[in-house]
Amino acid sequence: MTSEVYQQIFNISAVAMVIIQNDSLQTANKAFTELSGYNLTDLPELSFRNLIVPADLLNIIPEAFELSSFESYQKVYSFRLITHTHNVIDVRGIFSFLEWNHQPAELLQLFNSATLDSNLYETSLNIKNTAACRENDVKYEEVADSLPEVIFEMNNQGKITFTDQTAYRLFGVSEAEYQQEINVFDYVAPVEQKKMAEHIERILTGEELGISKYLLRKKDGSTFPAIIHMSRVIRDQKFIGLRGVLLDISEHKQAETQLNYLIQHDTLTGLYNRAYFETELNKRQQSKTLLGIIILDVDGLKLINDTLGHSHGDKLLKAIAEHMSINFREGDLLARVGGDEFAILLNDIDEYRINQLIGQFNSAIFEYNQTHTRVPLNISCGYVLGVGNNLSPGSLFNEADNNMRKEKLFHSQSNRSAIVQTLKKALEARDFITEGHADRLQKLVLKLTTSIGFPDNLKNDLRLFAQFHDLGKVGIPDRILFKDGPLSKKEVLEMQRHSEIGYRIAQSASELAPIAEWILHHHEWWNGNGYPLGIKGEKIPLACRLLAIVDAFDAMTNDRPYRHSLSFSEALAELKKFAGTQFDPELVNTFIEVISN
Repeated sequence: MTSEVYQQIFNISAVAMVIIQNDSLQTANKAFTELSGYNLTDLPELSFRNLIVPADLLNIIPEAFELSSFESYQKVYSFRLITHTHNVIDVRGIFSFLEWNHQPAELLQLFNSATLDSNLYETSLNIKNTAACRENDVKYEEVADSLPEVIFEMNNQGKITFTDQTAYRLFGVSEAEYQQEINVFDYVAPVEQKKMAEHIERILTGEELGISKYLLRKKDGSTFPAIIHMSRVIRDQKFIGLRGVLLDISEHKQAETQLNYLIQHDTLTGLYNRAYFETELNKRQQSKTLLGIIILDVDGLKLINDTLGHSHGDKLLKAIAEHMSINFREGDLLARVGGDEFAILLNDIDEYRINQLIGQFNSAIFEYNQTHTRVPLNISCGYVLGVGNNLSPGSLFNEADNNMRKEKLFHSQSNRSAIVQTLKKALEARDFITEGHADRLQKLVLKLTTSIGFPDNLKNDLRLFAQFHDLGKVGIPDRILFKDGPLSKKEVLEMQRHSEIGYRIAQSASELAPIAEWILHHHEWWNGNGYPLGIKGEKIPLACRLLAIVDAFDAMTNDRPYRHSLSFSEALAELKKFAGTQFDPELVNTFIEVISN
């Protein structure tokens, strides 16, 4: 094929193409000028980097500007192009290596993301078959060889008479091997050869087929999907063969497969999602088979997310999905249908078998909890059975969901209490100041209450408060709790979350509910500079003002991971120093008097 044809392909291609060398634009085709709004005369003044939204440069630099990385294959990036009118277009760019004026350069093909579909491919392929004679310029041959499409011709016997450099790379054939007798069917998968022969025969009779999909075969025997457009070649009013353009669509197929997977599946657990579950349920309800639905709900997931963090909650959800996959039948449809809710759709099932499967699953969860004592799994379960075509769409699901919620109400309090007890044990394990900190606080705070006339009926709550005021620390990472040195600003903010975390835990446990508000406010300051709400003075609950002084004194007189303890007199001096700012000044004086005696 002559260089005039290559030049024609470049100039009239529907795909926007531009050649870049040392970040400057050397030349471009009409499609690029229409897409970008720039004229060819503007190109010498333009920097390629300045045509890309700055935030997107990070996605394609440095690779897109390292010419050596494109010498053997193309690379594809998505970014936003800034037009001449300062509009922004989402594009997909294919970067390829070539030589321009005997120097390394890049060919960039741009596809507008809004129109990137099979129609664009078809338009591009049809245009590639147009040949016109223009001035001879070897540069355009280099451009065509760098394109991802393969251009080829074959004679009436099916022998390949011409192809470009792209074909050698794509099929794993050397140029020397090409010189041998190569038939087009040698590179078509056997299962597709009959279809190819039929298509060729139809083209020979003058029929226009447009593009066709084929499974092609490389030299090593591996296969890949491609689309091909072929047309007759007529010279001097004689039919001499066929000309075609071929495009490898492996990447497109992989993206399509991945997209279909994401549409149907939950990304965290790998199970099907609610949309797919409902689609399959509607399909199966058209049958006369006995259907079963099991609904599973994780008890206390929000509490776990709020206290220990979403990473712990995610681990529980993944554990449930794993046990579902193991303990239900291979043909059962497993799905995550909500944040803490799962569903199983079962065909050809009876009540005995469904109860057997649920029992098997519950046993697996029990065994899991024996080895995962810090955050156990607590699950409510409900199920329903019915003949598909006797029920309206969704009625099976709703009934199973209602049955699950009845069970959840029945034992939700006991499960919630079990979670809280587990968190309490975690707090005991994290008493990082010194052993007996909570016990010392109880003794000191009770001594102080005797001197100020604190109500007797609240002393038990105060004792509980001294023990569990730092309950929220179960939700703070160990890297912060046990850090050997002062905390950073970000770590300080993370640590301060423990007041709110503890408040949420206490609200969830009946035995701790009376002290929930105290837990929330136990780090407020007398002058309003505390957290989390910044209240001040006597608006701070008395119990919180008492504990703040006692807790600070105990912390100062015992070793911390990042400093040694202060002496008795040094600690009292610190309390005096912060009286009226951090601490209630009258209570500080009372505490000093009590502790000194």
